[in-house]
Amino acid sequence: MPQGNKYRSSRRALAWTRLPDQKLLDHRLCDLGLGIRESTLEERIEQIYRELGERGIRFRPHFWLSDDWFTPDGTTGTAVPFYMAHPRLTKLEGAQMLEIEGGTVDWCMRILRHETGHTLDNAPGSSISVSGAIRMSNPGEGEEFEAAWRPTTVSTAELPHDPPIVPSCGPLPQRTPSPDASRIS
Repeated sequence: MPQGNKYRSSRRALAWTRLPDQKLLDHRLCDLGLGIRESTLEERIEQIYRELGERGIRFRPHFWLSDDWFTPDGTTGTAVPFYMAHPRLTKLEGAQMLEIEGGTVDWCMRILRHETGHTLDNAPGSSISVSGAIRMSNPGEGEEFEAAWRPTTVSTAELPHDPPIVPSCGPLPQRTPSPDASRIS
């Protein structure tokens, strides 16, 4: 990682960092010059890559800035909230939302590990076991933790077979209207 101010864009100084909250809220996200590179996120993502490597997993998910934490179905990458890319935006998030999701190193790493688990599920040919994912999400937890989260299987013969409770207010709504629905009787 280059030395110097880690929050300075190579193209321009980030003058918006000195603006009051109300003025900063007038700026578009794309105009802030944000990126994961050279931010504290870069260090945390590198930690995720090290942890994957220590477990013999060569897969490396990609990360991008967005408006929330999420891993879209079928993708091998994770969106990270833009406010995590700069301390000024983290401060603004705290002032606006009264909480900063992922605002501490431990909390951020826990979310990154969780979302990385989703990317592993989505990776082509992934064969990560449930126990492997549990250990990834909770490094240092013992077998007791793993056993507590192991799924329990139950035979359908053991389940009660009461009739379902259906409201008596007419037929259930259809997903798509029948062809006769448009006819006037």
